Amino acid sequence: MISFLNNDENINRVCGSIAAGKRNIPVSGLWGGARALFTLALRERLSGPIMVISEREDDSESLRDDIRALSPEGAEVQTDVFYQDLPEQILTALSRLCSQGNSGTILFTTIASIQMRIISRDNFFKSSFNIKTGQAVDYDELILNLSSAGYDRVDMVGQPGDFSVR
Repeated sequence: MISFLNNDENINRVCGSIAAGKRNIPVSGLWGGARALFTLALRERLSGPIMVISEREDDSESLRDDIRALSPEGAEVQTDVFYQDLPEQILTALSRLCSQGNSGTILFTTIASIQMRIISRDNFFKSSFNIKTGQAVDYDELILNLSSAGYDRVDMVGQPGDFSVR
């Protein structure tokens, strides 16, 4: 079914727009399983991640469920979501998008969520660092890195984005 859609003129138009360097390509008028099939056909033809923006969270979740149900047997579809009330999802999704091997990832979000101010991809990548269990850490450098990345140093951690030194 998905290979049949690869010859569809609308999918060819969207893929052509992406190849021409356009970044925001609206697609509307699809409903039900057609949205999932269209997204899967795009995923098969494109080499990078796809962002699907819906009006409401339940629309995103419904499309995500349809994509999983309509994916070819044995095909793993990497999906991520982020919504404005769950900032930790935003950081997880950005981290995955910045990593190698994100080809074919489908990111689901809402209009309200993308209107939030978040760190740019380049700045996120520049300010990211990993600490492994047992690794020696220079505390002054760690504090400087966390502060530079926008984390708040507080006496008691109370929300995402806070850190404390003891």
